[in-house]
Parts: sequence; C-alpha cells; structure tokens
Amino acid sequence: MTDQPKNSRRGNNEGSIRERKDRGNWEAQISVGGKRVTKTFETRTAALKWVRDMQNQVEAGLTSDGSRLTIIEGLDKWLENGKDSWQPKTYARYSEVVRLHILPYVKPRQKVLDFRPEHVDVILNAAKEKKLGARTQKYTLSTLHKFFAYLIARRIITNNPAKAGFKIVYEPEKRPTWTKDQTHVFLRIAEGSWHEHLYYLALVTGMREGELLGLLWSDVGLEEANGYISISHQLQWLDHPKEGEPRFIFKTPKTDKSKRLIPIGPETVKRLKQQRQKVTMQKMINAEKWQEHDLVFPNLVGNPIDPNNMIKDFRKLTEKAGLTKIRFHDIRHTCATLLLLANVHPKIVSERLGHKDIRITLETYSHVIPSMQGEATQIIEGLVAGDPGLTPVTPPKPVERPSSKVFDL
Repeated sequence: MTDQPKNSRRGNNEGSIRERKDRGNWEAQISVGGKRVTKTFETRTAALKWVRDMQNQVEAGLTSDGSRLTIIEGLDKWLENGKDSWQPKTYARYSEVVRLHILPYVKPRQKVLDFRPEHVDVILNAAKEKKLGARTQKYTLSTLHKFFAYLIARRIITNNPAKAGFKIVYEPEKRPTWTKDQTHVFLRIAEGSWHEHLYYLALVTGMREGELLGLLWSDVGLEEANGYISISHQLQWLDHPKEGEPRFIFKTPKTDKSKRLIPIGPETVKRLKQQRQKVTMQKMINAEKWQEHDLVFPNLVGNPIDPNNMIKDFRKLTEKAGLTKIRFHDIRHTCATLLLLANVHPKIVSERLGHKDIRITLETYSHVIPSMQGEATQIIEGLVAGDPGLTPVTPPKPVERPSSKVFDL
C-alpha cells in the first residue's frame, strides 16, 4: 500500500499507510462515511492489517459514528437499551459486572473497534488476581460476549472478541449442607413458626426462594395419590421500584427446564392442607387489611413474604437448633445432596431442581459423587462375581404426571 498525498481526497473504504520517521512509527488512515479514521502502529504489518480489518468492517456496514464509539460509550448504550427489556435483577447484575469488573480495566478513549481477545484476557486475569469465583469470571465473560453481540447486531463490529475459546476452570464451591438427622432437628424447632411448612417444602422439593414465595394455590394439586406442584412462575422483589409501582413482580422462569412439575407425597399434601387452613384463619383475623394474591405462603396480611424477614426467621431457628449455619439457598443444596446420597439418579435430581442441564447438577454436586463410589464398587463387584447375597435392584416405576385440569382447592 503506497503513501497518499497529504491533501488527496479518498473515497469511502479507501485506506493508506505511511511511515512517520520522525516518530518511529506507522500511521494508518481509512475513510469511513467521508470522515478519516487514523491510528498509529509500531510496524507496517500491524498498520496494514488494521486497514484491511477496517475495510471489512466498512463493507459490513460500519458507520462513521460506529468507528468512533468507545467501549465506555458502548457499554452505556447497551445497558440503557436493555433496561426496559431485561428483568430488573438482570439489569442490576449486568450493571454491577460492568462497573466492578470491566470498566476499571478499560482505557477512557479505547474504541470498540480496537478491542481484541487480549483485552478480554486482561479483564479475566484481573478477576483471577482478585480471587473472584469461577462463576463470577464466567458471568463477566458472558457479559462481554453479549455486549459485543449487541454491537455486531448494529453493524458496529463484525467479530466478537469475547468469543475466542477462553477457558475458565469451574471448581464448584462446596457449600455446607445438613444431614438427614439435622433436617429432622430443624423441622422440630420450626414447628409453630409462620414459615414452618415453607421450610419443609423447600427441603423436600429443592424449590428456589422465588418459586416458593411466588407459589399459588392454583399451581398445587392436593390429591394424596397424585399430588403435585407446578412451577410456572416465581416471585421477584425489586430493590429500587419506580414511584407508584409495586415492590414485587411475578415472572416466568428463565428456562424451560425451570418450568416443571414436582410430584409430592402424602406427608407434603397433608402439610399443604394444614398451610391452607392456617392461611384461611389468618385471612379471617386480618380481613380488613388482607390483600388477596392466592399465595400459598403469604405474610400476615396476604402480601408476598419479604425474603429478608423470612431469612431472619430461618437464621434464628437455625441458631436455636444449634445447627451448622447455612444460607437459605443451601436448603436446596441439602435436598439435592440427600437425594444423591440415597442413590436417586442425577437425572431425576436435575429435573426436580429445575436445572437447565444435567451437567449443572453433576458439576454442582461433584463433591457428593466420591462418597457414592464405595457402594458402587461393592455393587459392581457383586454383579460381576455373581454374589448370591446381592439383591437385584428393581428400577422404580415412572411417575405419571397429572393432567392439566385445575383442581378445586
């Protein structure tokens, strides 16, 4: 590529490079929408590559405004664009990742067109140095990937620098869980608590907090021989609701796997019937203040339970029971761990928890698998050696899912 006269006019997508001997570098220029874009490089090869890359971008629809867009400006536009379409917590999470884990490692005038996989490396390495968990590292990479996908959709860039095969080793954090005996102790201590049946349901179903707090009576079947809970939505509390708007919303689960049917047994059916009686009684007591939402687990005036209040009660009961302190979310982990230790197939556990993929279940509870290896060793040796004392295992019959008819509750 030859030097161009200083005052020459260039058509759109025409580029040039020239050596700046006084500065010891190479200057590359290209015309985008009639405006010149200039960048300097240490070598002629790098300058030439940039011009060719820019030519490809222009052919793909790059505009003059796009060529000048900085990472900071682009992230602001992306967040603003998603504010009304994302769930409130999703927007808050993306904003937090951008503020804490991306912007501190981006130069103020760094252009989106100049962002390369090595810049993504800088951001991810900073997360490792701060000893952030693999989950946060993955979310940071996912945020970058979605941001650049947004720019590609608007023809500002053609390649996604966050799609370069980055490897993040996921070592699931082993959260403390309760044993079978500890769950029995907790449930005894929780007897009489306003949330006692909520805690029980959390332990036997592994439902998420939002699924429990947003459960409606219309989603529950209380036939003892074929009881079920249908998960079709969940409750989400808003940290900063707009003036005049409610503090909570009901929303559909993120994935199809989260929408699921959980079979329940006679004991759970009995407890839910007791819960319905308790709610009916409370509704009569607070008739003037009652706000009807058809909730299985409302607060004392019918509105959704504030998660903070429920968690305070949970911690208080845990301390009273003298048990290992765990998060409320670890009840879900306790349910999964107890099922796996009882040799329930991981696929069944995955479906009960509403995991998107069985691999999530296997990764999250990989620490449970080694403890199951001893029994597996005995079983396989007995099968192969023909141990006469080994009792054949009969596979369980599949659970028949109830029809979609609405039960009269």
